[in-house]
Amino acid sequence: TLQFTLTNHTQLPQSGVVLRNVIPKELDHPAGTDLEYPLPALAAGQSKIITLQVKAKTNGEAVSRATLASGKTVLASGEKIIRIGAAQTVAIQQTVPARVSIGTAAALKTTISNNTRTRSPAATLTQTLAPGLDFIAASNQGRFDPVNGRITWSVAPINPGDTVTFTTTARPRQAGKTLASLVRLSEGTRTLATSSETMLTTGFPAPNLNISGIQAPATVGRNFDITFNLSNGGSSPVTRSRLNINLPESLQVIKITGGKRDVDGKAGSLGIIPSQDAIAGGQARTIVVTVRSTVPGQQLLQTQFACDQLQQPLARTDAVTTLPRSITP
Repeated sequence: TLQFTLTNHTQLPQSGVVLRNVIPKELDHPAGTDLEYPLPALAAGQSKIITLQVKAKTNGEAVSRATLASGKTVLASGEKIIRIGAAQTVAIQQTVPARVSIGTAAALKTTISNNTRTRSPAATLTQTLAPGLDFIAASNQGRFDPVNGRITWSVAPINPGDTVTFTTTARPRQAGKTLASLVRLSEGTRTLATSSETMLTTGFPAPNLNISGIQAPATVGRNFDITFNLSNGGSSPVTRSRLNINLPESLQVIKITGGKRDVDGKAGSLGIIPSQDAIAGGQARTIVVTVRSTVPGQQLLQTQFACDQLQQPLARTDAVTTLPRSITP
């Protein structure tokens, strides 16, 4: 509503005065954009109020200009900046992780904000989970329907300016998928607000190191095999895997099977790169190192398994026992 207050500040009556108002393009009036209103005679000190109903067409700023004229003489003029904004509403916003690992529980939060000046009506909030997201739990007594993967909440009226948050806990079961969460706030059959957010599911690596062939005592001067099993119990690949072994001088390396020496290995350390250094989820790489002991007794074997996914290598220390040669009389 545009309101014009016109006052005769002179000491004499005024007549034959016309109000002209140019409607800005951001507003609409059924009579057009250039309107004129002849005013009745105004006694000295008398005021007249004219109201004009317009409709906003776009958001932004509009400038309304008006002039008062008597014939060709302009008596007064003025302008007013009108700021046009979207109507205040009840809004919803989802907060979901951009990436989530399979098998890991993720919290999907929906916040309802009442941006109006009155209490919001009682409403219903529904959230539909994409296939591949397994429901775990819902806050605020949310009810889950496993047939269509939908959670439903009853939303009590919200005071102006207040917010309320609903949380669903779900777990993805397949990596490499973009999964959506769709929420809808409704009053009966009328939709008040909607929101759709997606998340990318990723796998997780689980590197592990096992060693065999060192449990039974070996004999001095005879070859024996130490088997290193580099495995990945996760669902995403382990990359650039590498085995570092600190061997005592009394253990001589005869051959390496399943990998090759790392030419950049440090002095006193045996670096071995598997024939295939990437290990897929559920897969393993086996490296067999054939050694020979030169002295009897207990010797320490220090091993590290390194890869891109580990900030610190997996490390272990094992004892290797060798017996003296048997002497036959």
